[in-house]
Amino acid sequence: MEKRRESRLRKKYMVRFGENDFERLGFTGDLSKKGMFITSSHVITPNSPVQILFHHDDRVFSIQGVVKWSLRYPGRYSSYVPSGMGVEIKKAPGDYYRFVEEDGD
Repeated sequence: MEKRRESRLRKKYMVRFGENDFERLGFTGDLSKKGMFITSSHVITPNSPVQILFHHDDRVFSIQGVVKWSLRYPGRYSSYVPSGMGVEIKKAPGDYYRFVEEDGD
């Protein structure tokens, strides 16, 4: 498995996501220019496309990606280990990349 070469921001931001629309709610666990971890009780199957609306203050970024891995822990374990998925970003607006470069401020 390839190791990340890029550091990730460990910040929590609200996202809406889905395969075809934005019907699910989640939060970032970490993010970078190339990917993000989304915590949610709803996960998408690996290798599936995902559409993401990333919210920060008055900005909303529309991002296209691919789910690389997902984990869903059963009820009693979910309070210890968050369910979620790793997403590889395929397309995002330039403002998103600048946002991440500036450490999410």
